[in-house]
Amino acid sequence: MQVFRKVVLPLGFLIAFLLIGVSMLLMVLKPGNGNEADQLTPTGVPGGVTEAAVTVGDIDATISLEGTVNVDPATPVKASTDGVVNHIYVGEGSRVEQGAPIYQIRYEKSAPAASGAASAAADGGDGAAVQLTAPANPEPSYAYADVVAPVAGVLNKYTVAVGDTVTKGTAVTAIASSTYRVSANVEPIKLYQLDPLPTVAKVIINQGPEPFECVNLRLKEGGDAATPAPATPQPQPPIGQESGFAGAPLAEAAPPVSGSGSQLNCVVPDGIKVFNGLAAKLEISLGRAEGVLTVPRTAVQGQGANGSVWVYDDKGEPVETKVVLGLSDGNLIEVKEGLKEGQAILEYVPGTEPAPAEDELYGGVGVSGYGG
Repeated sequence: MQVFRKVVLPLGFLIAFLLIGVSMLLMVLKPGNGNEADQLTPTGVPGGVTEAAVTVGDIDATISLEGTVNVDPATPVKASTDGVVNHIYVGEGSRVEQGAPIYQIRYEKSAPAASGAASAAADGGDGAAVQLTAPANPEPSYAYADVVAPVAGVLNKYTVAVGDTVTKGTAVTAIASSTYRVSANVEPIKLYQLDPLPTVAKVIINQGPEPFECVNLRLKEGGDAATPAPATPQPQPPIGQESGFAGAPLAEAAPPVSGSGSQLNCVVPDGIKVFNGLAAKLEISLGRAEGVLTVPRTAVQGQGANGSVWVYDDKGEPVETKVVLGLSDGNLIEVKEGLKEGQAILEYVPGTEPAPAEDELYGGVGVSGYGG
């Protein structure tokens, strides 16, 4: 009995463990069957080429851009003629309305040229000629011109005083605007979707007023979009001041913009309370199409009205097919001409397929390719 416990039993356990170890080793080292081996061969295209179908659907096309609220730059109040500042009607820091007189210029009227040597012969009564001479220095004649506010706003500091001489076109003061714009940079590729450009956009300000329509939407392209500071100071309107658009003409310069490229901006309507520098989202609706043919945006090559889609022919080969495009929501795009509902197409333009994941390369089997 002691021999069994001390010799036979331990030897039995040892043999069992050895058999288990050998079995596990064989399972690990044994290659898979032929089907699994085929799955281990990388194809570069997981499961073959991805297909999509032409379907009927609705498209609500909207472009959303991140932007900023900017107060319009100060508008200079320039001298309308050469002369001398004769009178100042409005003091610095005062609120002025469009068309109100700001200051007055006195200027000299044009006078006939004096002729000190010019003479005319006249009969003096005894036959002698009498010389008549015009005055050499006639008294100057003056006129007065009022310079009015080109826009409504708050008057800046004057650069001259009463009695100073000014020349036509000199900025004597400036009016800090009470109008605001929302400005947003736009990728040039998106300009295809914005042609023609709508006139309004929706503005959303987080924790701000209710979403509102921003009017007079405009596009500025190219060049350095940063606007240099004017020579005259331009204080900001009082904090929290409401936009005072009210039909006033636009300021001479566009609001400051960082960098260069394409930019959209629109005017905040009167009565909307905004602040300079607020972050805002600009949403531009391009329209809605219902019950139209649609394909994935990834399947289309080209921008604007024309493009190409790869359609399977009778032999099962993808063939480039010209199409006429419509609206796009970023995921789907409308196809107006060139395709029929139900046609099978490539989901991606050839050469633009996303890179496959590692497990897809090997048909879903681990990289080691072994697993019993």
